[in-house]
Parts: sequence; C-alpha cells; structure tokens
Amino acid sequence: MNSMSKPFPWGCSHCGTRTVVANTEDYVVNVKRDGKFHVITVKDAMVPRCTSCGGKVLPKKVCQQIEEQIEDALESQK
Repeated sequence: MNSMSKPFPWGCSHCGTRTVVANTEDYVVNVKRDGKFHVITVKDAMVPRCTSCGGKVLPKKVCQQIEEQIEDALESQK
C-alpha cells in the first residue's frame, strides 16, 4: 500500500504525532533554471499537513505531480 492510499491521519516525520491530514493548497516553489530564478505556484496541490507542527508531507506521487506542473509552468514562460 502506498502512502497516498493510507487513510488519514498519518504520522508526522517532523514531530512524531499522528496528526497529518489531507490538505489542498497553492504550493509555491522557487526554481533555478538556465541561470534564472523562477517562482512557480502550483495551484490546488494536495499537500498533506500536520495539524500539530505545520510540517508538510510530500509523498512520491505528490512530488511527481508537482514536478510535472513546474515543468509545464517553466515551458509556458519561454
């Protein structure tokens, strides 16, 4: 079972509590490409967050989705 199919709440790797819940937010990333810095906002990214410490948990599937959206955004800025 991958982490995205586990029911919430999840354990937090930052504070150790079992208080990570589903969370959708605009995820802002600073990216350096070809010597230039770009601020990319990934709209409505599913980024689970700990309600105790505020830590974000980025499972592999979420990271892949964010990376794809970053690439799309960078391509559209050319």
